[in-house]
Amino acid sequence: MTTKTSEDYILPPDSIRTYQLAVYFENEWLWKEKDPVRRANASKRLAKLTAKLAELEAAEAQNFVEQTVVDDVA
Repeated sequence: MTTKTSEDYILPPDSIRTYQLAVYFENEWLWKEKDPVRRANASKRLAKLTAKLAELEAAEAQNFVEQTVVDDVA
């Protein structure tokens, strides 16, 4: 058995872009799904992915604001 590392992926597994794409595709799949049980499960996955994406985006925004302040001072 081999262990996957972040170098084994095109996108890092915990990157903002990875979560943006996951939310996008999960949303697309949800809209097309007809089975209510599958839609419920997809909705739960989408909620979890969206919450994680929101955390990553907030951290990115904070870094941007901090960097902007540093750049303005310099």
